[in-house]
Amino acid sequence: MSLVTATIRTEALRHNLSIARQAAPNTRLMAVVKANAYGHGAVEAAKALTEADAFAVARIEEALQLRQAGIDKPVALLSELLDREKVETCARQGFQPVVHDVSGVEAVVAAAEVGAIVVWLKVDTGMHRLGISPEDCERIYAQLRTCAHVGDVRLMTHFSSAEEEETSTTEQQIERFASAIAHLPGITRCLANSAAILSHERSHTEWARPGLMLYGADPLAKANDLSSQLQPVMQLQSQVIATREIAAGEAIGYNATWRSERSSRIGTVAIGYADGYPRQARNGTPVLVDGVTVPLVGRVSMDMITVDLTDHPDAGVGSTTLLWGEGLPIERVAEHAGTIPYQLFTSVGGRTRLVYI
Repeated sequence: MSLVTATIRTEALRHNLSIARQAAPNTRLMAVVKANAYGHGAVEAAKALTEADAFAVARIEEALQLRQAGIDKPVALLSELLDREKVETCARQGFQPVVHDVSGVEAVVAAAEVGAIVVWLKVDTGMHRLGISPEDCERIYAQLRTCAHVGDVRLMTHFSSAEEEETSTTEQQIERFASAIAHLPGITRCLANSAAILSHERSHTEWARPGLMLYGADPLAKANDLSSQLQPVMQLQSQVIATREIAAGEAIGYNATWRSERSSRIGTVAIGYADGYPRQARNGTPVLVDGVTVPLVGRVSMDMITVDLTDHPDAGVGSTTLLWGEGLPIERVAEHAGTIPYQLFTSVGGRTRLVYI
């Protein structure tokens, strides 16, 4: 049995969805479960999020996984490269493809008439990854609307900097989107991601896409009253498997990146970058051992990390070690590792055992 366990608290998932409801009470929620629900397990997360109005994934394979597991709610494909066959699969399965370029429009038009399909048309308002230009919005919208097997065309965009409330970028994107659809009355829109749900009320339209916030990480650069109520869903844990005493001046781990300034007691923990713990985590990254914060010392290796237990004499072999979760926000670990919670969550896998409670 794996020493590394990611315990997934489904009640926290539901709680975080309720925070999104509280933030945007008149908006339907498309829960984002792409990338295996950010490492939390897409099928189990979707089963827990029964109050979501729809789900969103990146690829059609992810959507099919949900259907095969009995998840029957609408599923949007946020960034699929569409062709005729995939569009026809969408029509049969009740998936909602996101069209973001001319080739996607052509795929929708070329599809056989296998029943009405809901299509999302993505408008590039400043992210500059995917999406049609605002100037082309009306023309392409009209082209899709005249397609006999398209039941509805909805509009979306994606914000580049919604977590930074002090910048005007999000307001500018909202304005560009409003201008692009100004002559398309009665449409269904989806603008807000997690950060915008929590901080940009103007972006709350008919639909929103909560993602990171569902898993308990704060998407905002600076927490507010709502984001501070989010609960961590994943508890990433392992155990201390060895301890040793070292003299002052001794180095720990590869390339001697840390040397003890005093006689020290070092604990070795069974987790490494092969389990999803970030290799770039710096000396001093906090780790909880039996509930006590101790610092990471030495370089993260494939299967192990080392921590300084000198000031925690009660810890020893078998001590429970929390890498992130309740009591140790993943945002703190991400900051010490020079990365973001998204990357840490989605890196969990391999030997890590997922346990749902």
